[in-house]
Amino acid sequence: MNPGEQTITNDEMLAAEYNSEYLGVTHFQLMETVGARMADRIAEKTRGKTNPRIQVIAGPGK
Repeated sequence: MNPGEQTITNDEMLAAEYNSEYLGVTHFQLMETVGARMADRIAEKTRGKTNPRIQVIAGPGK
């Protein structure tokens, strides 16, 4: 991870998921959006690189 990038705790992610559901965003919509933003970020970070190595660590969720 690079300086300035942040991670969140499991409890923070769980709270964000519950808040999203409360606001009417389905779990499917949330995961779809997260996947798209991850793909955008990976593309941004690897643009112009030859054979970049990428590691994504994800758990089963709630």
